[in-house]
Amino acid sequence: MLHEGSFADAQFSVAGFRSYKMKLICLFLFSVTCSTGFSQQQITVRSEPTSQIIAKISKEWKTDSLGKNGYRHKVFKRLRNSAIDKVSKEMLFAALGKPVFTSRFYSGVTNKHYVSYQYYVLCLDGGPEGEFYMGSYIEFVFDETEGTFLEILDGDFCG
Repeated sequence: MLHEGSFADAQFSVAGFRSYKMKLICLFLFSVTCSTGFSQQQITVRSEPTSQIIAKISKEWKTDSLGKNGYRHKVFKRLRNSAIDKVSKEMLFAALGKPVFTSRFYSGVTNKHYVSYQYYVLCLDGGPEGEFYMGSYIEFVFDETEGTFLEILDGDFCG
């Protein structure tokens, strides 16, 4: 036995379900479209060899030691996207000066030792009376003999 209004209620619930189902489908398609559109990684074309960029670095790199003039940041972007080629430790030191940090480390993944040279790209004082400093650096990694240039890394620091 149906009481009055039950047929209308049944129609409303079916229509509501269809509307809900369409909203879910639209939401799903929107999220798939957005996730594939925005999550694609940008492919960097490494065309300019690292050695050519280093050879063109001016004395301004050394005078901009803390990176506050912006020169180091411009050079950093070019170096970070450069094609790794033959760069010697001597060539690096002649163009960029003495590194801020030199690290020797071991990688368990490759079972090899490495040497890296870090240079500030930007260094800022922070807090009252320079309580701490923060910034970013670029790092040049060589094999343990310091004869083969392997890669360029970068990072941030806070001290």
